[in-house]
Amino acid sequence: MKLPVIPEDKANHMVYGAVIAGIGSTVSMLTILLFFNTVWQPWQHSISATLGILCSIFAGSAKEFLDNRNNIKNIALGLPPVHGVETLDIVATVQGGIISMIPLIIASIPHLINKHS
Repeated sequence: MKLPVIPEDKANHMVYGAVIAGIGSTVSMLTILLFFNTVWQPWQHSISATLGILCSIFAGSAKEFLDNRNNIKNIALGLPPVHGVETLDIVATVQGGIISMIPLIIASIPHLINKHS
């Protein structure tokens, strides 16, 4: 069985999405612990994972928006567009963010099950 090959550009987007989600998640954890002076609770894993994924959505969208804006400026100056702008780049960035947050999502499942039983 031959495994599918991920194009280099999409793989880079996935890696950066995972890194950005990890940073966003870590910052949210530290913010909760430092500013709310609380002990870490299991339900906070889901908040941290959600904020990490939101960071990857924002970063992927912002990057493609800025690439598009730079292309428009270059075209107005008579220069060729420098960046490719693709919706699938945003999707790949978000996928990386989601994949990296799976451990936190799994860690929050026991609390969510106990909360509803």
